[in-house]
Amino acid sequence: MGKEKVVIIMGHGYLRNLCAGTMCFIKEQQSGADAELCFAARYELAALLKEASKYKDLRRIYLVGMGMDASPEEMKMLLDEFLQREVRVDWISTIQPSEKSVQNYTGKINFVNKVGSLMTTWVKEKYGPWTGIEKYVDYLIKQEASGEGREDAEVKLLYEMTGFVSRVTPKRGEHEASVIKEWVEGVKCLVEKKPYSLRLKNYIDKYELYGRRELKGYSAKMKELKERIFKVAAVDDVRVMILGESGTGKESVATYLHLNSKRWDKPLVFFNCASANPALLESAFLGHKKGSFTGATADKDGIFKQAHGGTLFLDEVGDLPIEAQGLLLRVLEEKRFLPLGGQREVEVNVRLITATNKNLWAMADEGKFRRDLIFRLQEFTLQTIPLREKLEDIYTIADHAWRARNNNQALPKEVEAVLCSYNWPGNVRELMNFLKYASVMGGDWAQLLQEYRSYVVRETRIEKLPENLDEMKHQHCRRILDQCGGNKSLAAEKLGITRVTLNNILKSPEK
Repeated sequence: MGKEKVVIIMGHGYLRNLCAGTMCFIKEQQSGADAELCFAARYELAALLKEASKYKDLRRIYLVGMGMDASPEEMKMLLDEFLQREVRVDWISTIQPSEKSVQNYTGKINFVNKVGSLMTTWVKEKYGPWTGIEKYVDYLIKQEASGEGREDAEVKLLYEMTGFVSRVTPKRGEHEASVIKEWVEGVKCLVEKKPYSLRLKNYIDKYELYGRRELKGYSAKMKELKERIFKVAAVDDVRVMILGESGTGKESVATYLHLNSKRWDKPLVFFNCASANPALLESAFLGHKKGSFTGATADKDGIFKQAHGGTLFLDEVGDLPIEAQGLLLRVLEEKRFLPLGGQREVEVNVRLITATNKNLWAMADEGKFRRDLIFRLQEFTLQTIPLREKLEDIYTIADHAWRARNNNQALPKEVEAVLCSYNWPGNVRELMNFLKYASVMGGDWAQLLQEYRSYVVRETRIEKLPENLDEMKHQHCRRILDQCGGNKSLAAEKLGITRVTLNNILKSPEK
């Protein structure tokens, strides 16, 4: 007797269907079954099921992301036949089928209405959250593939992770078989922890090199931020400025942007402008030749040369001295520079990402930052999200960190209410500190949070609120504008007023 036959039929259009169908295929192959994987549109499903019914050793059928009412009568006849032959039918989708289409099969067919949840649970239980499969499960399965721009970006990332060259969603056609084969082999390597494609290995190596940074969370604000990152990542010549409070993940956003750009396999160089020695900034930017100054005992490349072909991330760019701002402006305009002590100019091709929590436009008004440089740096703006504005994501973020510290042990779900009871002024960085504290201490989480808050020494700045209403409005609008990095349109949107009204309030002098 030959192997038992298993047929997996998956629908077009969504990456989660491809993910779930592939996982079912691999699982059945590992169990020793003769598994067959194929695509179908709804109007083709009945025909494919009819073909499958011809297999004598048919044991199981998976319908992944498929509707069951395209050809109602023929579908019912085929399903009845499978049930009489004791063929197990698993219907897996993101939505529950209508009662009318399944009422005769309740209890006879295994209906699963959460593709992402099913695959996430299955993979994590079997393999744990290890590099590669963790990214695959946590992002590619859970993320909805609706909207043309987002789907294109997700397909691009998915194919890059598995070593594909194509960036087109698989459709029925002459190349379908080869695409399925490549996809399955790529995922099998991930699941079985075997050597995988050089392209995938390079991607995961880069991901680990940059600190395994990810953007966790599936709230509307996080989805919007990811969409904006994907859009700007694809446009290679646009410089990006990341604005946001301290601890909101500006460095993670920069890393995420780089890994989803065409330059992902090229260098990503981090440079913190706040911690640099002002006297050595020119050397840090441009590099130097041996003997060009006291202490220059060897040639050294600057950060622009180190990032050549890739991405340069300048954090805390608002702390750059005015002299260094002119140097940066010159390199950006000319795309070439002369290293200290050098005799020949060096050409560079670098994508620049900057970040700050300061209001550069206010600094420009005070003569502390070059206005012409702001225009060069802020060609596209990304605004990070304070933790207090995405509390629905707090459990996802905390669970990820907790598992990393506690041998993949899940964070108790009841902890979510405790975490959401605090506004986390230190954002994700403060949340991470508290989780470490809780991991050490153990016990009641509400009490732990209360203890933690009493032990943390904060810089408290008590502001005396003005008595005059106009002065208070001016102060509040100025604070929101600072949080938005000087972006008046964004500040006006947050305040719920027009930009004209905001300008009028800001013109009122503080007293």
